[in-house]
Amino acid sequence: MATAAQNIWVGKVLGLTIGADQEGGGDPFSLDERLGDAKAQLSILAKAADPAARQLGAQFVAVSKSVTEKSPDAPAAMDALENALMNAVKAMRMREVAGATNVSVDFRKLLIDWHAAQKAAEENIVALGDAYLNDEDVRADPRFHLVEEAIGDLPTIIPSFGDQLDTDINAILNDGGKSPKLVNDGLATLAGYRAKLQGATELAAVERVASQDLGGDFRVVATLSEAIEKVEASLKKIAA
Repeated sequence: MATAAQNIWVGKVLGLTIGADQEGGGDPFSLDERLGDAKAQLSILAKAADPAARQLGAQFVAVSKSVTEKSPDAPAAMDALENALMNAVKAMRMREVAGATNVSVDFRKLLIDWHAAQKAAEENIVALGDAYLNDEDVRADPRFHLVEEAIGDLPTIIPSFGDQLDTDINAILNDGGKSPKLVNDGLATLAGYRAKLQGATELAAVERVASQDLGGDFRVVATLSEAIEKVEASLKKIAA
């Protein structure tokens, strides 16, 4: 059986009055109950990585506080939140229907792989440093303390890429891969990432020297480069 809050939600979506006796005035629906339904709608958006989820999450927190404090503005704030959630969920569903078949590549998996590559690169540079610190010849050198200091700074020579690629990919997913501009934005971001990596000459030099000195294969530049190429190839696939 539908709750009062669920009835009001369906009523707003369909433009109908469902299950509620409107006579007698006042709001017959529990704000706490409506908060629970709003939270469920917000969860749907968050799980879908919808770009509206963050802003609506902040709005939900504000409304929840208003309800807890029994503010006289709470009912109006709740109405505004429900309307915003309703519009966001409807827009998300329309995008899913309109664009789901246009993007065959699992871009969310590609983003996971990209972040995994960044983590692997950081782990490899740390492993490279540890290999130097454990080398007997290095440890016997009177300048070992200088080596320790330098090793501690090694992770900082990996370029910082930021989260623009996440923003671009989520925009492409929400659009269904239809907008050439959004795809080109993603490709431009990747071009910037590649330029940063190519400009990290110190990183490439450290990796090369470590391979010569220690005989290990510390894949840092290659790990990041391959991940960039993988995302780029997928973007070019839907741009074709």
